[in-house]
Amino acid sequence: MAQELDQDLDRLPKNRRQWMIPALIGTASLVALVVIVAFVPGSTGSVVEAPQGPLLVEGGSELATVSAPADASEPLRVVLTDGSSIELDPGTLVEATANTGDRLALRMGPGRAIFDIAPDSPRTWSVYAGLASCDVSGSRLAVERGPSRVVVSMERGSAQVVSSLIEGGERRLGPGESITLEDHPDRSTSETPATGS
Repeated sequence: MAQELDQDLDRLPKNRRQWMIPALIGTASLVALVVIVAFVPGSTGSVVEAPQGPLLVEGGSELATVSAPADASEPLRVVLTDGSSIELDPGTLVEATANTGDRLALRMGPGRAIFDIAPDSPRTWSVYAGLASCDVSGSRLAVERGPSRVVVSMERGSAQVVSSLIEGGERRLGPGESITLEDHPDRSTSETPATGS
């Protein structure tokens, strides 16, 4: 093989041969480094393992629809296998509309829920609550949905709240901030600005 490489190099003009050997050595070094990082146990290189499959409820079933009984005396807390949790007030329903290794989309019915997303979760969560949707990761937020009103309150992290009721269509909330969106019967809309706690 080395003899074939020498023959190939001899066929090149001299000005191209001068940079060819350092380029080949550099390429071989880079390939060796990638192989070491990818296959050495305990390596902390930049090779990141992709999330595996849908998010599961503690106990092993796939997160699908969760509903807290209306006559319950306390909220229903659902713990997920990535360390995240969802706490539903009595009478609240949440349905997963997409659940993959990198994304969880939830549709929320009327009621109130606290979404506590593990800081190291590989998934982006989207919560659809009628008048608004929230895109979050690694955050803790409460969402309250009524027939013509949505309140989003951040405890930890940040969320992008998207709604036609927000001037400009979206608003980023940080820790301690909240937003109230209302759709009035006369079809006019109002927005309560994000505020700190």
